[in-house]
Amino acid sequence: MGSVAEEIGYGVLAAYSGRGIGSAIIRYATEVSNAFVLCAWVSDKNRASERCFEKNGFDKLAAKEQRMMSSGNALHDFFYWVKVIR
Repeated sequence: MGSVAEEIGYGVLAAYSGRGIGSAIIRYATEVSNAFVLCAWVSDKNRASERCFEKNGFDKLAAKEQRMMSSGNALHDFFYWVKVIR
């Protein structure tokens, strides 16, 4: 029996964005996970990742946290995305 939930994350270099790499990573994580739910925290400034998670069947919840992004010192809202896979 798998875990109840697993958190996933990914990064794609800007030179390779828009080529479906993020979607491929998310699909792979969905296929190999033994969890019942996959989840991720995504910055509201990262529209590409939001679209990627949405295209792959994740739902954006109202739950959010303020966090620093690795590229800078400004706080951003990170929203919780989930997908039931089992």
